[in-house]
Amino acid sequence: MKVFWGLIAILAIVTAMLLIGGGGRGAGAPSRDAAPSGVADDLRASNESDGIAGESIAAQPATSAPERDDQRASSPSPAEKAAAIDAAQAPESNDSPAAPGVESVASEPAPRSGNSAVAPNAPAVLTSPDLQGKSNIETELDALIKDLQESATQTPADGEAPSLQSPKDDSAPADAGGERSAESKEPEGDETAPAEGAPVPAQEEKPAPKADPARPTTRPSKFEVREDGSILADDRFVIRGKGTKEDPYQVTWDMLVATSELYDPRRERLQLPERVKMLDGKYVTIVGYVTFPIVAESADEMLAMLNSWDGCCIGVPPTPYDAVEVRLRDAATAEQMLMNWGRITGRFKVEPYLAANWLLGLYLMEDAVLKAEGM
Repeated sequence: MKVFWGLIAILAIVTAMLLIGGGGRGAGAPSRDAAPSGVADDLRASNESDGIAGESIAAQPATSAPERDDQRASSPSPAEKAAAIDAAQAPESNDSPAAPGVESVASEPAPRSGNSAVAPNAPAVLTSPDLQGKSNIETELDALIKDLQESATQTPADGEAPSLQSPKDDSAPADAGGERSAESKEPEGDETAPAEGAPVPAQEEKPAPKADPARPTTRPSKFEVREDGSILADDRFVIRGKGTKEDPYQVTWDMLVATSELYDPRRERLQLPERVKMLDGKYVTIVGYVTFPIVAESADEMLAMLNSWDGCCIGVPPTPYDAVEVRLRDAATAEQMLMNWGRITGRFKVEPYLAANWLLGLYLMEDAVLKAEGM
């Protein structure tokens, strides 16, 4: 119960303080209806100049707040004061025409120095736009549009393409023929050449073309002519004869088989020794095993081999290095077809025959003659 009455007492004290504070402010606050002393002077001067009769409200001196409250009943209303202020501040003459699209509004003069003040509820001031600046911009735009229209309507000369570029300066030099010199000339020299001192970009090295296995290169060989006229090749193989039809070269199987050391396309060995390449197109004589087709009654082709082979399952099958494909000058007789050993002489050829880098044949002999030879 004590708490309740305590709260009531606090509320009563707060209410009293608010009432006292509000009354003090009301007594000391100036009245809005009272005109400032500066405005009163302006009204007095305006009334005298316009010949207004009677006593002017503005001639009254400024009074304090209590006196204004006493004289409030006899003072003019705010509407009358505002009308008097507008009449005093209105300019004597307003001859300047209003801007198009803007309503005519009485503009107030600049505030006076001293204690003069602007009256309350005065109308807003609207300043007229800068007509001179606007006219200058419109003039420049009209001139620019006119220039563009003239340049677009110009007709190019005969044989001359219309140009969309701006006209050139007349001060540009002319050549002897009266024509204007070109604005830009092609620079002399190579435009793509790098500047002096600039780093030269590294060029990508193109891979070397892949060698053709069917066209091997030649590996030089060492030749030595001995006293009896024979040739010692690479200090290993002896070659007799001159390579002619009357005196053919006499070679051994060891020299032909040794070609596998330098030429084997499957192992990417693509060189032929010069000692073998020199036999190409020459007449050569070689002695070895021979074999004919099994079921043929007569044949003009056969194989000359290092090892014995019956063409089927007896013996050692030949390889491209130890066999020569022979084409006889004349068809073989029945007696020759029964031979398995002999001397073969003919024009020698070195022609690699490959299938998917597998060497199937290397040596050939044409216009050959087969003779019996004792073992």
